[in-house]
Amino acid sequence: MQTLLTIVLGSGLLGFWQERSATDAMEKLLAIVQFKALEQEIFPKFYTRDAQGIPRAWVARMRASMA
Repeated sequence: MQTLLTIVLGSGLLGFWQERSATDAMEKLLAIVQFKALEQEIFPKFYTRDAQGIPRAWVARMRASMA
């Protein structure tokens, strides 16, 4: 959530909202937030493996999503 606020405030300072329509701005902001979630949460869980080569954090996340 803090990342989202930082992006919103930073984009306002750079004139991001003034250069594009509101719809385009929201789509771009959503894409940035989704990429940050992938980069900071999903990818590390998937690519961090234990000694047996199993991504334990990813397996735990998938099990939780099926419960």
